[in-house]
Amino acid sequence: MPITIFASYYIRPWYNEVIPGSKVYIGAVPLTFMGHMDLLEKELEVVGVINVMAEFDGPTTEYEKRNMHQLHIPTPDHMEPELNDIRQGVNYLKDYCPHPPKVDGQGNVISNDRPCKGVYVHCKGGVGRSATIVFCWLLETQGLGLIGTQKYFNSRRLVSKSLYKRPNVLAFYKLLQEGRLDQTQEIEETRKDI
Repeated sequence: MPITIFASYYIRPWYNEVIPGSKVYIGAVPLTFMGHMDLLEKELEVVGVINVMAEFDGPTTEYEKRNMHQLHIPTPDHMEPELNDIRQGVNYLKDYCPHPPKVDGQGNVISNDRPCKGVYVHCKGGVGRSATIVFCWLLETQGLGLIGTQKYFNSRRLVSKSLYKRPNVLAFYKLLQEGRLDQTQEIEETRKDI
């Protein structure tokens, strides 16, 4: 964990805004002793947090003090979230940002009609587990396809370059393409088909 934390703060930025103007951020675990809570609250105006770490519940007392709501999706390190957890995370993001800015295939913002509320999505380093949830949110809201979403996301943050190949991402994308994201009974069957 210390090496990941070091990389998260000194090699790549601690956080990045996913789409300029969206107020949806992805990054490394927020550390109270480094002043991250003040940054989240005052500068980024975060009111919702998605924590995808199994190994850390998050600074829950700090969140409560600051009226931030946390969705905790405990996922072991180096694993992808389960398909239903991905769907839960994407829906949480859509609750806070129902109409995110749209980007074109080149990554340029082409519309930004409605403001979103600040959401911070994290795992330990902000490159794998949390990136999987944000990737699927981008898939659903931007319509760039698997490769286009991967290229766009990599242009915004140093995330895993193979998110588009993950089995649960492929299952999510299949449900999205078939218009079945809201159907819960067929989720496990879709996952088995991939």
